[in-house]
Parts: sequence; C-alpha cells; structure tokens
Amino acid sequence: MTMIAEKDVLHRIEEGSAVYYDAANGVAGQTYPIGTGQMPVDNITDLLAILIQRGLHKVILLSDITLTAGMQGYKFIGLRRVTQLVNLNGQEVGGSYFENLRITGAVNWADSYGPIFKECDLDSVTAFSAMAYLCRVPNGDTLTIGAGHSSYIHDMHFDDATVNANGCNRLDIWNGHGKIELAGATGGAINILMNGDLTLAASCTGGTINLYGDFHLTNNSAGSTVNDYRKLKETAPTQGTATQNWQAAEADIVQVGADNTLNEIGAIEVSMRNMAGNVILRMYKQINGVEDMCRYGVWAAGSPDVGVVLVNSNWKVNEVVRVTAESDNAADNGQAIDYEYIITPL
Repeated sequence: MTMIAEKDVLHRIEEGSAVYYDAANGVAGQTYPIGTGQMPVDNITDLLAILIQRGLHKVILLSDITLTAGMQGYKFIGLRRVTQLVNLNGQEVGGSYFENLRITGAVNWADSYGPIFKECDLDSVTAFSAMAYLCRVPNGDTLTIGAGHSSYIHDMHFDDATVNANGCNRLDIWNGHGKIELAGATGGAINILMNGDLTLAASCTGGTINLYGDFHLTNNSAGSTVNDYRKLKETAPTQGTATQNWQAAEADIVQVGADNTLNEIGAIEVSMRNMAGNVILRMYKQINGVEDMCRYGVWAAGSPDVGVVLVNSNWKVNEVVRVTAESDNAADNGQAIDYEYIITPL
C-alpha cells in the first residue's frame, strides 16, 4: 500500500469515528454520508440521531453551535484553534468533553460526572461547575461559578478577568496565570495557587480563601478568612525617625529584623536632609555570633543626594541588622534622621 493510500485509509477511519457539524454549510438528514467531513450535518436534531444510530460520541465542529438539547457524554472538538463558539445554553452536558473551542452560556449537569474543558476560551460562562485545564478567560470577561457547586481549574490563564465565586461550595485554581479579581466568596473553601496579580474584592464576605504561590495580592475582602501561604508576601514599608547627638558619638538609627529569625530585607533607606556635617553610615550584623561591620560609607556634607540607599536587594538574614550614623559637625546633635525599610518574614 502506498503512503498516499495509507493516509487516505487513516483519514476515513478518523472521519468514521466522529460526526461533523456545520450549521452554515451542512445539510439536513440522517442518511450516510451526511455527518461526514464531506457532508456535515447542519442541525442538532439530526446530529443527535446520527450519533445514536452510528454509536459515536465525538462531534467535530466546523461552525458555531447553540445547544438546544441535552448532550450528555459527548466529545466536542473544534477543528480550528479556538474559533468555533459553543453556547451551552443551560442544556445538560454531564460527562461531556470540550476541546479547542470558545465556550459561553450556562453550564448544567445532573449526572455523577461534570463536563471537562480543555484548551478552551471560557467567554462569560455562568453556573460553572466543572473541570477545566489549559483554558483561558479572555480580557475583561467574568467566569461565574455555580452557586453551591465545586469547580477545579488547572493551568488556566486569566487576561485581567473576574472570577465570581458566587457562593460556591469549593473552588480550586491550581497553576493560574495572569490577573484575576476574585469576587462573591461568601462561603465554602477556595484554594488558589498562581502567579501574577490577584485582587480579593469587597464582595468576598465569607468562607475560607487559601493562597499559595508567588503573586501580588490586593486584599479588599470584607469578612472572608484569608490564609496567606504565598512564598513572598508584600510588607508595607516601616517608616520612622531617630533623633540622637550624632556628633557626640556613633548612635543607632534603626535596628531591622530579629536574632535567630529568618527574614528578607528588601530595602533600607535613610535621609540626610537635616544633617550639616559629613556623616559616616555603618551597618552591623552578627556573623557566627559576633557582630561585625557589614557596610561603611560617608555622606559628604552638602551633597544633593540626601536620600541614601543602604540596601536595595533581597537580602536574607537571620540576625538583627543595625544601622548607625556619626557626624563631624556639632550642629547635627539633636537632628532627626528619617528612615524606611521593607522586611518580609520567611
């Protein structure tokens, strides 16, 4: 058998395992070859009849489709990359599988198994109670979870999208990416492992929200229990002022961190705006139980750069970092040195 003949046989075998649907260019009827790739069927009534008659469970979509009847346990495949639109229309789709499609409408199922969505765009889908992986919620769209139901979402990308928990029983988002606003969490358990940006809306008033991963969080929730297990958590800057007789002797500006406690220092900054003399700035930290000087620098009197950055990186420390100043001008005695630092517990 030639290679061309083999390809033709394989094509006919593959074609024979599915029913093709094209509302725009198909034909009505149930007699073979209607429903094949060369002669797609154009309506749902005949589509269902052909599936049953031929004992098939796969539908290849060549056009958009709005479900007008229950389609339980079928596999819907888009022929082109996320082009065909499936409007679920609230019809029963328990146990069905959707791949490479755009999905809209309300999810509905009563069987023991919910539908599965793979590599689909979920476009304003409501009553979502299903499993989805490698899918996307397009920019500005809202994915509304079914009230009182459970949903499991894996490896999904969110293009500045909203997920309305809608009082669901459980929602798992594992390996999410992008920008999400979570709204409507009023009960149940929500688990989110992601990277990117997450905002918890003020409409999150109940339930438990567990957060994992490495992402920026804006927490506007108003009553939900938020357990923050992220790798790195944002910490608001700590600001203050130290007033000492800086010329009389070296004196502490601030101590950052705690002994025998692992922290990550993201920044330490001090201001010389009030100082008249040359100021020596030092930093100390214990190394093997003995405090050593880790940094030494001189701010020259009259320098325009009055804001001095002492740390500008993620410095992991397990001891106190002590920052001091010493001036050569008596006019600096009693002056205030402002400071600011960012520290994150690890």
